[in-house]
Amino acid sequence: MEKKVSVLVTGFGPFGAHKINASWEAVKELDGISFEDSVNLITQEIPVEYESVSSLIPDLWKKYKPKLCVHVGVSPVTNAMQLETCAHNSDYCREDISCEYPDGHYCVLGGQECLHTSINVEKICQERDENKCPCDLETSCDAGRCRKLFT
Repeated sequence: MEKKVSVLVTGFGPFGAHKINASWEAVKELDGISFEDSVNLITQEIPVEYESVSSLIPDLWKKYKPKLCVHVGVSPVTNAMQLETCAHNSDYCREDISCEYPDGHYCVLGGQECLHTSINVEKICQERDENKCPCDLETSCDAGRCRKLFT
């Protein structure tokens, strides 16, 4: 019998004007989808809080050992799906829901400045465009808590 592959999909909890966060609402829609015996789909709401992300994300990786992890967020500046290709380590100037900032405004003190995904997002966008679903590539410049998830 083949072992199930774990896939982790996260969405963010409420913050600021987003009393109901569309990212988590979208991710919740995945619950109950059956992949038969091939995929163990895990969905998780992530608090918009630096400290929570720092502890919760490594715990989820350790517990589920996912082959793929997709973090879903919201953006008020686009109507297209955006896939981040790079997340920066510095200039985290937005406070979280607990009015906190990461140490020195760095996601990871002493960490590399830019993390790049190993997923071929260009191909994903190309396939989405071919199916009439707009998709943009994005390099984050002020990603809030998003870079914390990327680590």
